[in-house]
Amino acid sequence: IEPIDITGILSQRGGEAVYPLPRIKSIIVHPKLNLATILFA
Repeated sequence: IEPIDITGILSQRGGEAVYPLPRIKSIIVHPKLNLATILFA
């Protein structure tokens, strides 16, 4: 998972306002775990 893809996902789910920067960094560090969290939240 690349940062560009993550940005696209965040935008579809409401943008950075919904996901604070620390969580975005966490998604980049642990893409699989956090991607699952976003998709199934």
